[in-house]
Amino acid sequence: MKYVRVALLLGTGAIFVNPPDLNSCGPFIPEAQFAWLHGPVGDKKAFIHGDLGVLRPHFYRRPLVIAYRALAGVPSDETEVTALMQNWSDSAGFDSDSGNTAEATAVGRWIAARNKVPGVKKIESIEVTKEMKSPDSYGSYTNCLDDAFDNATATLRRHLADWKPDGLDLAQWVHAQDQVFENCSAGPSIPSPTPQGAAPALAADRQYQIASAEFYAGQFADAERDFGKVAANTASPWHDVAPYLIVRTLIREGTVGGKDQALRDAQQRLQGMLKQSKSPAADERLLNFLHARLDPKGRMAELGAELLRPRLEAKIGQDLTDYTFLWDKATDQSQKAGDVPRQDELTDWVATFQAADATHAVERWRAKHTTPWLIASLVAVKHDDSAAAELIGEARKIRPGAPAYATAAYYGIKLQMEHGDNDTARSWADEALASKQPVEAHNMFLAERLKLAQDWTEFLRYTPRKPVAESSDGFDQSIDKGEPAVAMDGDASAAFNIEVPLSRYLDASKNELLPASIQADIAQAGWVRAVILDKKDDAAALTHRLIELRSKLAPIFKPYLAESDAAKSKFAAVFLMLSTPGLQPVTRIGFGRMTKEQEKVDEFRDNWWDLASAPPTAPEPDAKVHEPLYDLYPSGGMGPKKFLPAPEIKQGETEWASISKAAVNGPNYLCSQTVAWARAHADDPRVPEALHLCVHATRYGPTDDNTGARSKEAFDLLHAKYPNSKWAKETKYWFK
Repeated sequence: MKYVRVALLLGTGAIFVNPPDLNSCGPFIPEAQFAWLHGPVGDKKAFIHGDLGVLRPHFYRRPLVIAYRALAGVPSDETEVTALMQNWSDSAGFDSDSGNTAEATAVGRWIAARNKVPGVKKIESIEVTKEMKSPDSYGSYTNCLDDAFDNATATLRRHLADWKPDGLDLAQWVHAQDQVFENCSAGPSIPSPTPQGAAPALAADRQYQIASAEFYAGQFADAERDFGKVAANTASPWHDVAPYLIVRTLIREGTVGGKDQALRDAQQRLQGMLKQSKSPAADERLLNFLHARLDPKGRMAELGAELLRPRLEAKIGQDLTDYTFLWDKATDQSQKAGDVPRQDELTDWVATFQAADATHAVERWRAKHTTPWLIASLVAVKHDDSAAAELIGEARKIRPGAPAYATAAYYGIKLQMEHGDNDTARSWADEALASKQPVEAHNMFLAERLKLAQDWTEFLRYTPRKPVAESSDGFDQSIDKGEPAVAMDGDASAAFNIEVPLSRYLDASKNELLPASIQADIAQAGWVRAVILDKKDDAAALTHRLIELRSKLAPIFKPYLAESDAAKSKFAAVFLMLSTPGLQPVTRIGFGRMTKEQEKVDEFRDNWWDLASAPPTAPEPDAKVHEPLYDLYPSGGMGPKKFLPAPEIKQGETEWASISKAAVNGPNYLCSQTVAWARAHADDPRVPEALHLCVHATRYGPTDDNTGARSKEAFDLLHAKYPNSKWAKETKYWFK
């Protein structure tokens, strides 16, 4: 069985995109993004006006279409900007009005109005979606749309002015309208005709209500017949709109019932109505909808050409939504962007850009010499391509402020780096960083410049980045304003963790090239590393610096600082780490730990450390989320290679190897250290609590194949040696 979600907006002819396939196993911890994964998030107005930043092949098609317009010099006025922003969310999906009784919604307005009619039984909600089932599939669609409820509300107000509020005619009308809306999700419930002699207004409305109920009940032949009767009734207030409703009935029969002939009949009727100029304004949009259903390839090519025209006004939003929907439908089977029919310039460019098809991009660039094809070529070619030098030369001609600048500069610099022209690339990157660019583009130039760093000062200068978005399960979304303004990305973090020796940590924690928040993170990670490496002097110096930066930690570090003996100092540090799960021997990327209080347990088990499951430094072949840094480090090994003298890098790598061997798993390491101390110093009053904390850490921290044994060892020792202690009583279990 398969489930299909169908959206039918027959009043406007809109085509909606299916939501992405979301993994429902969460929770998904928000991760900082220093560049967009799939396109801009939040305020997209600047992007629409041509402030594009760095375009990437992993962008969704909607922002790429908008980018093409800007690259090609097609202006967007404020009406178009508004329309594009209204139809563009950070992640595709459906918003349901089902059951909503708030008066801000059409359903809510109707419920509020009908509940005020005297003698009418109040209702709280109306379900607007209907299930459809067949032997091999099932699904739902929005059956009753906003215009139906707004129309009913307006009609009720008109009748309240003409009829007695507590009269029989009004009560009968409301009862019949309730039957109409019962068919939105259930039914069939068809109102009975009015008795002979009923008021003409009530009889005309009842005729319309019967046809409407049949429409929502899926009785399309009956609805078409009865809307025809309404059309023939010149005295009916619904006489003029009835032909349009017959078309809507045919469209619903074609879309829900899968009958293409009904769609063709609707198309023929609409064309006739347009020729006679007797149709509502929505008819042209309905005709486009039918064109898309009956000839999707032709309509897609038509939209591709249409979207390159200026002055499309408000219709540009729906045109772009329909275009991307048709593209999705065209690639449903293969899921390959390049398989879409390339009958127009826009589709050809977007497909080529997303596929990073260098051969075709360069061919089109040489044939047309337009900016969009230059950008597509720069993004796709390799440094050893015969066209690379020519493309770099053209990219250098683009000046800051042009929509193409950031993309051309970024990929031009990348090509030069890959070719080994590091001095030239460094100079170009410095120029780009000196220009005014969107934050995400600035971050990407910082990443290039950091890879080219020649010394420690340059490394620190290009480390801080400003997050521009956050991702949850691979989807861009607006950033939480409470998150840090500046943070460290994966390239700098990898270098600090693997190559920077401990001797540099204190300097980094005091260096004004880094903001205080990053200085504190470095001091904290450096202290844990110093403890593991048994470098007491370095640990003491980093402790004092950490307390300067994070004064709230001073009380918990006081016992540690009071110890002068090396062995006692080491256990004091272990005890401190056991009670402070936020301490880790590594610098963190982006937002870091969600639970900012270092002494508190994180409910998502981000406690202590597990160096064996550190973030990968190279992309997985089928990774849904393609981080921009992977483009600079396709084989892994993030970070610069010559930012420190070779002996220092060697020292840093040696220290990292020692830390990874001795303390690959935080709870395991801390438990081993504690048990060893407890066996040798059974009279230490801290031991019972430390053993309890060990078991606690094996429950709330990362685990591996050895964690269960460490947990049981601490548990057994606690209960054997200190059975009457409060800590033994609080420790009822050990954990595998």
